Amino acid sequence: MKRSEIFFDAILVPLDFFSILAAGVLVYVIRVSPALTSIRPVLFSVDLPLREYIGLVTVVALITLIIFAFLGLYSMGSTKGGFEEFTRISAGSTLSVATIIGWMFFRAELFQSRFILVAAWVTSIIFVTLLRRFVRLSQISLFERGIGTHKVILIGSTNISEQLEKRFREEKRIGYDTIGQFSRVNVEKLQEINNEKKIDEIIQCDPALPDQDNLTLLDFCEEYKIEYKYVPNLYSTRISNVVTRTLAGFPLVELRRTPLDGWGRVIKRVFDLLIAGLGLILLAPFFAIIGFFIAWDSPGPIFFKQKRIGKNQKTFKIIKFRTMVKDAEERKKELLNLNERTGPLFKIRKDPRVTRVGRVLRKYRIDEFPQLWNVIRNNMSLIGPRPHLPEEIIQYRKEHRRLFTIKPGMTGLAQSSGSSELSFDEEATMDTQYIEQWNFKLDLQIFFRTLWKLLWDRSAV
Repeated sequence: MKRSEIFFDAILVPLDFFSILAAGVLVYVIRVSPALTSIRPVLFSVDLPLREYIGLVTVVALITLIIFAFLGLYSMGSTKGGFEEFTRISAGSTLSVATIIGWMFFRAELFQSRFILVAAWVTSIIFVTLLRRFVRLSQISLFERGIGTHKVILIGSTNISEQLEKRFREEKRIGYDTIGQFSRVNVEKLQEINNEKKIDEIIQCDPALPDQDNLTLLDFCEEYKIEYKYVPNLYSTRISNVVTRTLAGFPLVELRRTPLDGWGRVIKRVFDLLIAGLGLILLAPFFAIIGFFIAWDSPGPIFFKQKRIGKNQKTFKIIKFRTMVKDAEERKKELLNLNERTGPLFKIRKDPRVTRVGRVLRKYRIDEFPQLWNVIRNNMSLIGPRPHLPEEIIQYRKEHRRLFTIKPGMTGLAQSSGSSELSFDEEATMDTQYIEQWNFKLDLQIFFRTLWKLLWDRSAV
């Protein structure tokens, strides 16, 4: 899912909230205005002043958002039409008002202004609908200018592929731009187009396409992190995350590499920013003390920066407290024969390059705390696969490339389960499992398990 799509879907939550709040306040102001009070006196303003009324409307707005969520109004990548959306908004607002009326009934309370109750209900529906329509038209305007569109490749010479190409070309509001159409799978041509224009999606439109071509296409999409969709009635898939949707009147099945998309991606990022931001603030004095001891113990910088490979194989520099001597990287070649890990990883339990302070920092895993800054900068996440060294990924097999689907993490399923005792293949298997089966509950479990290991486990090297 493109960032622009996530933005336009996520922004609906605060906009809906402020629409409902504005509708409630506007109706209150109109009701207490001299024009209406001269016709019918206000009976509730003493018992319910504006400040308390705003608090009540805020609660009502939050309840309405929860109802909207259950009605699917915040589903990422939704293709609901305007009328269907209006129907759900009306139903959600009505259910919210009914909830408030039921609450007042059981509390034996009576809200004395039926005008405010009815007018706020109608006005909130109008405000939410109009603001959502404005957001949708803004997105369509960008689509018509070629901004934020999905660059798609159609595979198969069928009636379906021809109709899809025509709809995408004539109806720019759909947000899809066909940049290639092939009857068979041509990996070399796909690579050429991807290098030139960056393919967002591939839609397989031919149910009769040979299985080998389908598998080749899947491998290509997996390697280049491209969304894969196909017209149903094909073959059993090896990817567990399947989402069905309708696009331009045709049913499609999308094979997602991970459920960590849409709202999952938003929730994970918010969690990262909250914990990383709070951690940096609380640990700032602690960092200063550690920096003093590192500088006192051995010459060299306080922080160690190293190139790593992250999501979609993009490079970034990871930040740690320096735990080794200044020329540690140059001395690594002399110690390769002492490596205690299998596979492409390198680790020695009693590494002679580690300083005295460095051993303490590693024992308590304090050296990795500066990576909170990588989390803030969006290079890393709190939880994810281990960050990869460039010289390691050269030795990765094809199945290991799935580890680049999401951002690397400060900790992960593998680290919290077995730390350095795991082999590389075991670690890669667990990280792949995390990517394919992600949910926020799993993140919380790993987070608290890691905190426990920080306090009690001393197996780090």
